[in-house]
Amino acid sequence: MRDQLQILQRAVKDFQPFIQSALDVCIKQKLWSANDFYDVVSHLARIQGYESSIPSDITFINEHASSHWKEKAVLRELDGYLKILGGV
Repeated sequence: MRDQLQILQRAVKDFQPFIQSALDVCIKQKLWSANDFYDVVSHLARIQGYESSIPSDITFINEHASSHWKEKAVLRELDGYLKILGGV
């Protein structure tokens, strides 16, 4: 719920002039997630040439600043997943 509300808050902050139009589209198309709403409102803004500013809470990360970028995800065998799925 918190994540959904944060997405809605960001949409309202970034695309204020298009909120009502996006809400109307989402209700008409039965799009109920915050991500769908954000996609619709940003699409409406884009087709009308609206330039939103980059939100102030976004921090750009220097690729070389952390050794965590070099970490690899653990690879697992498919047998465990096949067992869970019933041998598919």
